[in-house]
Amino acid sequence: MRRTTTAAGCVVLLLATAGHPGARARQPTFSTGVDLVTVGVTVTNRTLDRYAEDLTAADFQVWEDGQPQAVALLTRERRPVSLCLVLDGSGSMAFEFRRQLARAAMDALVEGLEPGDQVAAVVFRDAVDVRLPWTRAADARSIDWHDASTGGTSLFDGVRAGLALLEQASNPRRAIVVVTDGIENSSRISLGNLATTRQQSEAVVYAFGMSAQSTDESGRSTTRLLDPKLETPWIAQPSAPGPAAQSDTLNRLVGDSGGTLTRISSGAEAVQAARNVVADLRYQYTLGYTPTRPMDGRYRRMKVAVTRPGLHVRHRGGYLAMPRNPAVTVTPPTATLPPAPVSTPASDGRPPAGATDRVAASPSDRLAAAEAYRPAYEAAVRSVRASRGFAEAYGLIGAWDRDELSAAVASVSRRSDPDLLEAAALFHLELAAAGAPGSPDDAWYHIGLGERLLAERVASPEPLAAAFASRWYAAGASVFLAQSDTVRARTVVDHGLDRVPDQAHLHFMAGRIDDIEALRFDEDRGASDDERVRLNLERRTRLALAERAYQAALRLDPAHAPARIHLARVLFLLDRNDESRRLLEPLVDAPALVAPARYLATLFLAAVLERAGDLDGARARLAGVPAFAPGRQTAWLALADLELRAGRVDEARHIVEVNLVAEGAAARDEWWGYRNGVFQVEDLAWLQSRVYR
Repeated sequence: MRRTTTAAGCVVLLLATAGHPGARARQPTFSTGVDLVTVGVTVTNRTLDRYAEDLTAADFQVWEDGQPQAVALLTRERRPVSLCLVLDGSGSMAFEFRRQLARAAMDALVEGLEPGDQVAAVVFRDAVDVRLPWTRAADARSIDWHDASTGGTSLFDGVRAGLALLEQASNPRRAIVVVTDGIENSSRISLGNLATTRQQSEAVVYAFGMSAQSTDESGRSTTRLLDPKLETPWIAQPSAPGPAAQSDTLNRLVGDSGGTLTRISSGAEAVQAARNVVADLRYQYTLGYTPTRPMDGRYRRMKVAVTRPGLHVRHRGGYLAMPRNPAVTVTPPTATLPPAPVSTPASDGRPPAGATDRVAASPSDRLAAAEAYRPAYEAAVRSVRASRGFAEAYGLIGAWDRDELSAAVASVSRRSDPDLLEAAALFHLELAAAGAPGSPDDAWYHIGLGERLLAERVASPEPLAAAFASRWYAAGASVFLAQSDTVRARTVVDHGLDRVPDQAHLHFMAGRIDDIEALRFDEDRGASDDERVRLNLERRTRLALAERAYQAALRLDPAHAPARIHLARVLFLLDRNDESRRLLEPLVDAPALVAPARYLATLFLAAVLERAGDLDGARARLAGVPAFAPGRQTAWLALADLELRAGRVDEARHIVEVNLVAEGAAARDEWWGYRNGVFQVEDLAWLQSRVYR
């Protein structure tokens, strides 16, 4: 359940349950067992105005990855909290009393803590600094936050710093409170890279949005205040959504963590929102269970329900299945594989019977189990390389589950055969590309397997190893970009840049992601002047990041035509017309440039010429497109629109009737790939030419 009330700014509250074991009945005892999983569960009535306080373990049901689990522990006893405040110090927080509202919420939140709780604080702008180390809540009633609001907004970097501080906290329940206006424009990491440990994956996110504008027609606040006659606090109910740019960032940050999104427009609402979070800490159940599968390092989804009717349940969506006992080590993804000798697989490509009967008892056993899968897997990769098809490969490994396939990849990744590693990485890239439209999660899994194979290959000093990795990561990111999943696309690019930072193709893909995200922030969709200003600021920020990435690509490879073309378009959108024109004019007349790239360059140059008032030049450029890129619909539409706005209605009608209706248009139009993202077939072709030799 997400809790929202209208506002333009925002304060994000992330509460991270530490996942320490729950407790039994009325006399809870918290264990440090390796396999015990705990989850905070908030249960209210359907109208969201009362907490359910009398539930027992028999009232709960829990599933992990769809498999039912036995509820072992349940408690509602409040546990001490370590609360980290992550405070936005950027310039935008100075508008609309956002900072004052944020301080009101923070003061109320700290005042609501118990004597045994502790507080820390981090401030972020362009950079992040720790403002307050872990301190008793009683000694931290007012956080030092008086310096001026300046600089950019590295929201994700600030949250990452808060998560790192949680690793040093001493209380069993840990929380992060992020105070921000929701704009993200200068972080060095992506949202997908925030949680890296089990404790961090168990974070619950509460988001508060702040502005001084969320009132009804009478000018009164639309958020209800706490009724002092109620035994339990009122829980904020959903209302109208806030600005699109802010909502997107905060909704992604909240995700399926089990938290809520609330928007605030007055000091009273700020205090009430803080009290609601304090109430969550007080009335939340802690449920514990022991998973039926061993910890394997993977992310597992969970679902909690109550058997009593008329109740609403809120909890986080999953956790990283890492062991809590540091003495127990897991090497995912082979940790759940059984001991088995290296042997010839059965005729169906699977390991010998009994190979998956029990958990590996030692690293050497796990290694032996992984080796049992390798021969069939290598045969599948060789078949793909020889036939450039998957039919024979599926005959060998198509019936394997993820554990078996992961085991084979783990075994092969330890080998020093560069041809095999590259072929196997390409195999999984192609599986990801083929499966992404139907199952993005399966595609993500195969990209992860390919990364594991590349890790060993990238360590090679051979220049082509870095080139192969850059093309692979660029194509891998485009798998998700083609599905409009910029979060996963950016994560893949970030991983690639970490491993091979000096590769033009990866910087180009980083620019494409920012470029595409910028197009989503259309200021004309803003309902108020402030919203339009905010959307325009977010759009220009993304464009500036795209410009920086394209420039980096061109420094590494001055002949990278796509980077030059897209950089020119970004400069045009940033109102730097002359620079854009200087980049485009040599390209549109270059016969050696492939038709798709030349077509986009021509469209972009026509827009530059039209803005400069050279309508004849724009018309000539668009009319010349069919000579080298016939049937492109967008070129005809752009030309018809140009004629219509020039008052030549009959000419515009003729273009539509003859070229778009009578002659039709080709199914391929690179304009839509530019707008929405497209799979990088050029990078895939390069990889195939290297592997399928």
